Amino acid sequence: QFGVVLSSGGAEDPEYDNPQTVGETLFVQVGRKGKYTGVIGFFPDDTKNRVRFELIKLTEEGFQDSPKMVEHMRLYQELLKDSALAETEPAIKHPSGAKFVGTKACGECHSKALAVWEKSDHAHAYDSLIKGRPELKARWVSRIHDPECLACHTTGWHAQDVLRYASGFESKEKTPHLLHNGCENCHGPGSRHIQLIEAGDKDAANKEIRLTLADAKKSHCVTCHDLDNDPHFNSEAFDSYWEKIKHIGRD
Repeated sequence: QFGVVLSSGGAEDPEYDNPQTVGETLFVQVGRKGKYTGVIGFFPDDTKNRVRFELIKLTEEGFQDSPKMVEHMRLYQELLKDSALAETEPAIKHPSGAKFVGTKACGECHSKALAVWEKSDHAHAYDSLIKGRPELKARWVSRIHDPECLACHTTGWHAQDVLRYASGFESKEKTPHLLHNGCENCHGPGSRHIQLIEAGDKDAANKEIRLTLADAKKSHCVTCHDLDNDPHFNSEAFDSYWEKIKHIGRD
């Protein structure tokens, strides 16, 4: 007789401190969002290690999507659409007090930065929720009503808390100027910056939207490029990512 507790929850990344032994019971977990599965083996002749556990990462290279899970995803996205969750959930105030104005408004003064953005993947973030990656086309389910996806594929959401700011993206119909991952997701809402520029206070205006490369590398980009959504992103990879979107300030 042996005791095993298998949890379908636990940490998002269950590779750390897993499994654990509690008394004579083996406690194992496979994390969240179906990224891992676990295999338990029983070896009765091994008196020291009769029960063994292996955590298996469900990579795209090694495993195909289950048709049943694709259908579950389809039904889930339909529920999100019917509930209009992204539009109707209470919004939060941005700590700056400013409002989101949209990338085109930024481009009126920052045309060179806008040109870089328009050639980047950030400029097609919302479209990717509709189309998915080419290799997934046959079984892709649109995510345009899913707050967990909109938080990084549109402008004006708190990415980690998955909450919409009061002036942030609601829908393509209501807030088309906030489609895709725009300037303000990194630099903050631009209304106050514009007011200060128009008032001639350039120093205060620049301070309002300044984001240093060091801060971006340390803590900003990872709010969307986290382990859950971009396992290839880390501080060492930052420079190669930055080269794809490298831009200057005002023209």
